[in-house]
Amino acid sequence: MRAAPVPTDRASRRAAAWVCALLLPVLPAWGEDAPAAQLTQLTQLAQQFTGHWACHGHFSNGKLISSGESFAPILGAHFLAQEHSDNPPFAYNAHSLWGYDPTQHLLTLSIYDNFGGQRLFTSSGWQDAVLTFETHALLAPLTRQERFIYKSLAKGAGYSVEYQVLDKTGTWKMGDVLECRHA
Repeated sequence: MRAAPVPTDRASRRAAAWVCALLLPVLPAWGEDAPAAQLTQLTQLAQQFTGHWACHGHFSNGKLISSGESFAPILGAHFLAQEHSDNPPFAYNAHSLWGYDPTQHLLTLSIYDNFGGQRLFTSSGWQDAVLTFETHALLAPLTRQERFIYKSLAKGAGYSVEYQVLDKTGTWKMGDVLECRHA
């Protein structure tokens, strides 16, 4: 696993210090029962994503899209809550929880959206500067393979996220891609 990049600009350093100040008093409460991997994975996610983000991108057909995202540690920093809202004319909104399953040693991403969707994704963690969450069966067998690919932008400038679907030929196809920077 690769360590999170060290923030280089003053605002990013202040945000990272603020996140650490919030998390450090909570982390000892996990005690010795919490696996070190869980602490490392969730702390790293919180350092990378906490805050408000303005996102701009496009669908696979080139049509433009923009959205707002925000992340915050919750429930004693055991989870990272994410809110996603597309800007008009699009209406997709989602509430997501990022966590860690110590039994499977996987990051988890549970997404609940305004269309009644409930989806579960898992990830083995950062590979270089890429974090990929792939569909995992929740309550029924999978009917469609999906994934989200998060990438760190150069010099801590933000992140990009690409939504992909596996087509009938076994090829991953982009649904949309967003580049997000602190709002």
